[in-house]
Amino acid sequence: MAETPLQTDLATKDKTQRIVVADEGPLSVFLDTGKYEQTWRAARTLAASNLVPVQYQNKPENCFLAFTMAQQVGMNPFAFMQKTYMVGGKLAMEAQLIIALLNTRGPFKDPVQWEFTGEGKERACTAYATHKVTGSRCEATVTWAMVEGEKWHQKERGVSKWLTMPDMMFRYRSASFLASLYCPEVKFGMMTLEEAEDIDGVTVVSPTKPAPPVSPLDAKLHRKAVTSEVVGTTTQNVAQLESRLLALAREGHYLCRSEDGDFVLGKVPAGEAAECAEKSLQALTTKDVDELTAADVAAINVTITEVTKGV
Repeated sequence: MAETPLQTDLATKDKTQRIVVADEGPLSVFLDTGKYEQTWRAARTLAASNLVPVQYQNKPENCFLAFTMAQQVGMNPFAFMQKTYMVGGKLAMEAQLIIALLNTRGPFKDPVQWEFTGEGKERACTAYATHKVTGSRCEATVTWAMVEGEKWHQKERGVSKWLTMPDMMFRYRSASFLASLYCPEVKFGMMTLEEAEDIDGVTVVSPTKPAPPVSPLDAKLHRKAVTSEVVGTTTQNVAQLESRLLALAREGHYLCRSEDGDFVLGKVPAGEAAECAEKSLQALTTKDVDELTAADVAAINVTITEVTKGV
């Protein structure tokens, strides 16, 4: 028995129906559809900015993960990104950030403090704080013998900070050890930037040298963003387009095509704003969102303006 046009249409809708998940658990930013999409939009906006460190520029995936980590520690994502670096393919924090996290989110009732003993090769530094539950003293000690034994003071290039400002390095290293011993969750198990610099065979991404695009598509998008006559980068324009469609959907409208192929406004069912915003974008272009050029976005915006006149 031949299918009717209605049955064919329903079958097509079933195949393309979007799954929406609601989640309030600790991993909701990954599992909740709405939170994931909004965080991804924010990550794309950050990646398009030249104010973020180079290891995050044009890398929305890195920005997404940094955004989620900043949320977990209650920090502004932009500030968090300024204090983190890529080291040997892993993320590392500046010691200043770890000390700040220890003081604000650690299990201690007072700020981290330090005690120094000895001089020269007998020099040692102990970072300590009082546990807020047990009242006991928590501490971690770094000695010059450890510095020499681990060869932290030896660098292939330049002069090690262990030789030029040893007391500061003692404070940084002992604070990191304190966090590793008593609350590794505060620093996500990461090493500090200063620790990474003491390890042979790793490279810290320089905050002054642009990071090369990781794929031909990244390079293509970057070139189009720089040379586009449209104000702002391609990524920024796409993010603004998505925000515009979502705002329109929240007002109760989305774009679709009539039987004649013309663009018309459809009514958004309750609770389906995000899904209808996605439908609008699918109706407006056959391209994947990552393939849109600045010219594509400009043309789509013109269509939206024409269709929504009077709304």
